[in-house]
Amino acid sequence: MIFSILFYLTIFLYSFGQLARISFYNQLVNFYLYELPLLFIFIFLLIKYRWQPVLFAWQPFKYLFIFIIYLFLIFFIGWREFHWQENLVAGLYLLRLIFYFFLFFFLFYHRRQDKSFSIIIKNSLIFFSLITVIFSAVQFCLYPQLRNLSYLGWDPHLYRMVGLFFDSSLAGAMYGILFLSFSLNHLKWQKILRLLFLICIILSFSRATYLAFFFTLLFLIKQKKFFLRIIIIFSSILLLFLIILPKSTSEGINLLRTSSVKARIEDYQLAITILRKKPIFGIGYNRIRYWKEKLGAINEVFSPNHAAASFHSSFLIISVTGGLVGLIFFILGLNNLSQINEKSKVYLLFLVLMSLFDNILLQPIILFYLTIILNLA
Repeated sequence: MIFSILFYLTIFLYSFGQLARISFYNQLVNFYLYELPLLFIFIFLLIKYRWQPVLFAWQPFKYLFIFIIYLFLIFFIGWREFHWQENLVAGLYLLRLIFYFFLFFFLFYHRRQDKSFSIIIKNSLIFFSLITVIFSAVQFCLYPQLRNLSYLGWDPHLYRMVGLFFDSSLAGAMYGILFLSFSLNHLKWQKILRLLFLICIILSFSRATYLAFFFTLLFLIKQKKFFLRIIIIFSSILLLFLIILPKSTSEGINLLRTSSVKARIEDYQLAITILRKKPIFGIGYNRIRYWKEKLGAINEVFSPNHAAASFHSSFLIISVTGGLVGLIFFILGLNNLSQINEKSKVYLLFLVLMSLFDNILLQPIILFYLTIILNLA
C-alpha cells in the first residue's frame, strides 16, 4: 500500500516535467520534485529487501556495476584538481546517476517479488501519457513561443511542440519512447494514444527524433508488418503538416536549418579538445562545466545555459568524463540492458540513436522512464 501511494505520487509529480525542476546555487544544482517520493521508494525497498536486489542484479547487469564503480573511482582520482565546491556539484551529478542505476536494480527485483507492480506500471503509464498529450497540446496551441524562458537557460523554441519538457530533443525522445511503449505493450487507449504521439513527434520538428524514430521502425519491420504501415502514415502526416503549416521567420520548423548543425559541430569539437587532455580515463563525472571555463568556452562563472555542463551527445559526455575506458563499460552496460528481452532492445535502440545527437540517455527524466518501461518489458 505504501509503495503504491509513493509510486503514484511520483508519477503525478513526474508529469509536470521541467515545471517540477528546483534549482539551487545559481542553477548549478538541480533536482525534480518527483525525485523526493522516489527517494522514499528506494528507502522502502532497501528496508524490505536489504541488499538482495544488488546481488540478484550482479550477473545480468555486471557491466553496469563495473561502469558505476569505475566512474566513482575516476571521480576521486581527479579530486585535487578542482575546488571543493566544484567537486561538490560534480559529485551530486554522479550520485544522482548512481541512484538511478540502483533504483533500477531494486525495481527489477521488486517486480519479480510483487506481480501487482506490473499493473501499477501500466496504470501509471496511461495516466502519464494522457497528461503529456494534454500539456503538449496546450503548449503548442496557447504557448508556441518560448522566448521568454531564455533567461532561465532554455532554448527559445518557436512553433514547436515541446510540452513541459521545454526542449525539442527531450520532448521528441519522450514522444517516441511513449509511442513505442504503446506499440509493444497491450495497454488501454493504445490506438488513439499511439496516433497522438505520432503527431507529437512530427510537431516537435526534431530531426534527431525523426531519424531515430524512422530507423527504429525499420528495425521493427522484421518483427511485424504493422510498422511498415506506421512508416507510411508517419511520412504522409509529416509531408501534410509541412505543406499546410504556416511558414514563419523562425528556423525552428525549417527542416533544412543549418544553425543547429553548426552549433553541434562546434560543440563536438570542444568535446574532442577536452577528450584529448585525458583520453583514456577522462576528467571525472561530471566536471565538463569547469573544463569549459578553463578553455574560455564559458565566459562567466555561471552561464544560464542548461547545456553548459554537457555536450550534444550522451556518448561524448561519457567519453569526456570517463575516457575511452568509461565509454567501453557504458556501451557494455547498455548491452546488458538490451538483453532483458526483445522490447528492451527496441527502446534502447531508439534512445541510443537519439543520444548520438543530444544528451538523452543521461537525462534524469529519461533515466526514470527507463526504470519503468524496462520493468514492464
